[in-house]
Parts: sequence; structure tokens; C-alpha cells
Amino acid sequence: MKNRTQQQQSMHASQDKQPRQIPQSTWLIISMLAPLIGQFAVACVMAWQGHWLLMIMMVPSCLAIVSTLIVSQLRQRQTQSVPAQSAPGQSTDQSYRSTTAPLPSANSGFTDNPIASSHYDQQAILDDIRLLPSKELRTQLCLPTDPTALWQHIAHTWSDRIELHQHHHAYPAITHLPAVVGISVQHDNAIQSSRMQPYTLDIIAQGPHALLAGTTGSGKSYVLRTWVLSLALAYPPSDVQFIFLDFKGGSTFRDLYQLPHTIGFVSDLDISHALRALAAIKQELQRREHLVAIHHAGDINHIPQPPARLLIIIDEFHALRAQLPDYMDRLDHLATLGRSLGMHLIACTQHPMGQMSTNMKANIGLHICLRVRDEIQSRELIGTTLAAHFTPDIPGIAMSDYEQYPKIWRALTATHADQEILACKRAWQAIGDGAIPMLFSQPLPKYLPAYAQVKTSTDCTRKTDNNGNMQQCDTASFALDRAHLQLVLGLADTGTHCIEYQLALNQGNIAIIGLPTRGTSTILNNCLAQLQTAQAHGVCTINTYNMDTAYGEQEVCEPSLESSQSLQMPQPERLPQSDQSSPARQTPPEWHIDLVDEADQWLNPMCDDPQATLFRQYLADPNHTVIFATHSARFVRHPDHCSTRIVFATGDTATDSISGIPHAALATCTEDDYHLAGRAFVLEHGSCTKIQCYSSIA
Repeated sequence: MKNRTQQQQSMHASQDKQPRQIPQSTWLIISMLAPLIGQFAVACVMAWQGHWLLMIMMVPSCLAIVSTLIVSQLRQRQTQSVPAQSAPGQSTDQSYRSTTAPLPSANSGFTDNPIASSHYDQQAILDDIRLLPSKELRTQLCLPTDPTALWQHIAHTWSDRIELHQHHHAYPAITHLPAVVGISVQHDNAIQSSRMQPYTLDIIAQGPHALLAGTTGSGKSYVLRTWVLSLALAYPPSDVQFIFLDFKGGSTFRDLYQLPHTIGFVSDLDISHALRALAAIKQELQRREHLVAIHHAGDINHIPQPPARLLIIIDEFHALRAQLPDYMDRLDHLATLGRSLGMHLIACTQHPMGQMSTNMKANIGLHICLRVRDEIQSRELIGTTLAAHFTPDIPGIAMSDYEQYPKIWRALTATHADQEILACKRAWQAIGDGAIPMLFSQPLPKYLPAYAQVKTSTDCTRKTDNNGNMQQCDTASFALDRAHLQLVLGLADTGTHCIEYQLALNQGNIAIIGLPTRGTSTILNNCLAQLQTAQAHGVCTINTYNMDTAYGEQEVCEPSLESSQSLQMPQPERLPQSDQSSPARQTPPEWHIDLVDEADQWLNPMCDDPQATLFRQYLADPNHTVIFATHSARFVRHPDHCSTRIVFATGDTATDSISGIPHAALATCTEDDYHLAGRAFVLEHGSCTKIQCYSSIA
């Protein structure tokens, strides 16, 4: 007791020696009274000069200051009435939520959170980090080292999950996705010892979305690769699928896109490809919304045979935001609806502050913070400044803030990722139902070779695979009748996929509008090659005309290939006159398909050539389908002359608008769309489709 009295006396003596400081409440009163006095003085001057209206307008501001002062004083009194309860000798900066974290029970004696224990300080935690070992993912998961045994082990693991779902036909939903990603420390407070244990992340239970932040060299890509590989090794592609948006040049996911779970991979090296990915994600979101609405379910887990969980993984989110700022609303929409639709976002960035919208932040439940440069970023993400003090010598040290306190762990390494990816591919080939279709394809190729397989039916549609190669159809059949005769032009871009484009000939005349060397004559040659089969079966009669007999310049479709010349069919001196005096035939009238190159002069309404008159008559004749090429849309009248237009963009907005290309399509055009041979827009039935035409028909 005597010692305690002496300590209190010494504390009072030291307090008396310290200079007295003005309370904070006094400064607050002074700061609010100063403007109030100033405005009151101005109001008095206004009243003395007779400006009553101005004086009345100043009354609300004075009342606002007075009310603010009253409210602040009331709050100050309430704060002073509540005594501060904190651990003795524990500062605010070192608490790190320790006052709210639950203490371990007396029965267990173990706690896996050193921050929750009051006797652990910041330096002790940093010392524990150095004790975390660097461990291989394969070793932690107890995977075999032999390649054959590895893929067989993965196949057995996947088969067990597939069989488990088959026993639940009604709702085979996936409600958890735990994946071992690191090693953490578990402390025993009773005997003051610790042990290592695996650390698991669950994007469904802890998410539904995750934000991973860290400065350069902290190990962000390291953690992402380990997380993805751990999920791929544990779950088949029918349960989990990935879309990778790598805005670091494609280095992070350079090999992970080969996993059978991957349905999309883009990098910042091709922005047009990234736009297709965002468009495909939007369509997938709408498709899942439609599925939930059809089954009258609350979320994707309560529909029969729900689709796989889709993880959209973005590396360098700040680069995506900088290059595509107008498309961030799609990711916000994904963050809002993704949980109920089975779509999860994992964003990785170096600068977490100011990168996420308020809507996206509200839906991100899992924060993973690696080493950051300042304490503000660390505190914003995980509520503690500890991540700013991580040593750069140990990459992969992270803290996740899912529960009431942050958890420290070290990511596993994936040094044998190539072997594990190959094992996953072989396992899915053994037990899977074929490759998972890609959610989106590459953009249109810059050049298409000769089309070797002539088809004129819609029974088969060819698509491109992940590498942009054509997938051949099983059969090639011919629709040898006027109602179903179609021509193959090339590949069409739907916005997310490249599919084979087939042009119907029963819709009316077709105009090909484009400058020389862009491919107008090549399209006519391709049409002629395909129509020869129909003519051989008596479906139609082909007539070819080239008005300009001096036209002999070669039209190049690809500089590296041989030039394809203009139409080589002999030109008649006159268009055949129709026999008006012949009696009516009992058989249906003959169907003529006329191919006309260089039709500019014949379209000129001022041209009085008899051939021009007959040409315009054929344009209006239902028994004639005219496919004509012209350099300009100046004399082409739609829909009088044609119902379908194939237009090669010139780059001049006025000229392209006159040709009929919508402004929305022009806004998405690149330099290739203006210069590549065979790159055109098909305008029919009020729609606009971008295509890349074949160079020739072999």
C-alpha cells in the first residue's frame, strides 16, 4: 500500500510539472464562434444599410453554426461520461482489434490468432513470420510425384465429386470451395508453444468476392497461382471454371490458361480481346439470371443441374480500370449479383485505395493484404498497420481479414505447376465429357485462307477453338433449292464468338460496296465458285457480267499470296432480252443469278445505255437475284436496288454513314477494319455484322 501511495504521488508530481494544455473542446468552441461573430457583424451592417433581404439570407447559416456547436458539445459530454476501457500498458496503435477479438477458451488452450492475444506485440508477430517455412503445394496436398500416379490421383478425386453430385439429382449445388493456399501459425497459450497448420481460403463462404493487394514483389501473382492450382487439383471443370484477365502482359497466367477449367484468357496486349471478355461475362451473367428466373429460385444453388462456379480473376485491376474505364459498370454489376448467380470476382491490385467503387467494396467480403508501402493502405484493408512492416525478403506473406481479426499466413509455392497442369488435362481427358466450351473466342483473324469445303446449307456452323483454328463440321450437305440456297462468305463476329457467316440468296439483291484492293471481286469469284454446284443441279442459271471491258487490274486480297483476278467469264455483247411474245410456260420461271462487277456506271440514273436500263430492270425482277460490286454507295438505293449490303469501311465517317454502317459499329472500328482486305460489314434486316471474308474458294 505504501508503495502504491508513493507511485501515485510521483505521478501527480510529474503531471504538475507538465505544461497545461487547452482542452480540445475549447478550441472547437472558438473555431465555431469566430465565423458566427463575423456573420453576425455582417448582418448588422446589412440591417444598418437597409438591405433586409440579404440580412435574412444570412440567418440560416448562423443557425447552422449554432446547432452544430450544440450537437458537438452534447457528444463531447457523452464521450466523457463513458470511461475508456483498455488493457494496461497497451496503446491504441498496437491493439489491432484485440479489444473486440474473442479470446481462446480455457479448455482448448490453442489460438490461431496471435493478434488476439494481448501479450503479443508487433515485433513478436514479425518474428513469428520468419518462422513460417516455404512449403511446396504438392507436398502440402500429399500428391504423388510420379506423373502417371499424379493424374490418376486427380482423376479419382474428381470422380468422387462427380459421383457425389450424381446422387443428388435435384440440387447438386456447390456451397463451399475450400482450397489450401498457405501455412499459418497456431499458438498454444497454455504452454507458450506454436505449431504450423495449413491455411484455407473459401471464396464462397468468405467472399463472395475477394480483393488481393500488395506492392511490387510482395507475391500477389504467387498467391493467385497457388490459389488457382489448389482449386483445380481439388475440383473438376464441371464444378469450377476460370476466366483470367491478365493486365500484366500475360505473365501471371502464362500457363494456367491450359487448365481444362479455363474458359477464357486475355491480356492487356490485345484490348479488343479484353472487350470481348467483358461482353461475354455480361452475357453469362444475364444467362444465369434467366435460369434462376425460369425455375423461380432464389439463387443458382436451387435450380436443377446448376452451372459451375465461375471465378473471374483479374491481375493488376488498376491497369484494367485505367485502360477500360467505361466498362467498370459491368464489373460493379457482377459484384452485386455474382453471389446468387455463382460468379465470383478475385481482383488483384497494387493500389487498393481509390480503385474500387463503393458498390464493389460493399460486396467484397475477403481482403488479402500482402506487403504494402504505407500503413494507411494496410489499415484500410485489414484494420491494422502490420502489413506495412512485412519484410521484403520473404515474399508471399499475407494477412486475410475475413473474421473479427486478421490472420497471418505464408503462401505455398507451385514450382511444379507445369506437371500439375498436364496431369489435370490428362485426368479430364480420362473422365470428362470433352473440352469445356470457351466463353468467348479470339477476335476476327486478319486473314482467312482459301475455303476448301463448299457448303450452301445452314445444317452446320463452324466455330473457332481457343487457338483460333477452325473446327470442321462432320458433314457438308447442299440445300439445292431456291428457298434455302446460301453462300459462305467468311467468319462473322458476334461480339463474343467468331462463327461462319452464310448469306441467304432468297432475300433479294446483294450489293458489294468497297474500294479496289479490298476484296469486292474476290467475293464475286467466291460466290461464282459456290453457285456452280447449284447450277449443275439445275437450281439456277448463272450470268456473269463485267461492264468495264478494259478492267484487267489484279485485285490483291493478301500481299503474300498470288493476286486473284476479276471475273473471267466471257462477257456477252448485250444483256439477253426477255421474250414478251412467247406463250406462258407451265413450269416455274427460271431463276437467274447475275454476278456483275464494276456496276457504278450502270447504277448512274443519268446513264442512257440500254444495258444500264436492262440492268435496273433486272434489279426489280423477282426472277433475278443480282450480286453486284460497286466502288461507292453514291447511286445505290436501299432497299430499291438491294436488300443486303456488304460494305468495306473507308475510315471516313461521312462516307461510311452514307454506305449504311451504323455509328455504333463505327465507334468500335480499329485500323484493321479500314485497311484489311476482306474485312467488311454485312447490313441486312436492320442488323450490322462484321465479317472477314475468305481469300478464295479452293
